[in-house]
Amino acid sequence: MNFIATYLIIALSSLLFIGCACLKKKKSEEKETTHVQQTDDSSFIKNEILVKLKPDSDINDLIKEFPKYKLAIKKEIGRNQHIYLTHYDTSSIKPAEMLSKIKNVDFVVEAEFNKKITMRR
Repeated sequence: MNFIATYLIIALSSLLFIGCACLKKKKSEEKETTHVQQTDDSSFIKNEILVKLKPDSDINDLIKEFPKYKLAIKKEIGRNQHIYLTHYDTSSIKPAEMLSKIKNVDFVVEAEFNKKITMRR
């Protein structure tokens, strides 16, 4: 009888642990989705996206994927880190959609809107 009780406690604890892990994952996914949808924030520069590519990737390959949206390189931020500031035509696509499309490219590690910053006094 003691063995069965111990087994049930372990099984229930495992289920509780797995359930909590799933909830954490779901919350983190919701945060990421919320972040992409918050494009009306005035701190974002809507037509500029910072892009980090995989090490053996070429930024020109990314540019070629989006001629319809006039994606172009604005500035190379870090050659060794493969980070670029890009800009695109906001009249042809909504900012959140463009960010999502860039993030879905297989050789893009990360992408985010460029942000306005102010100096602290």
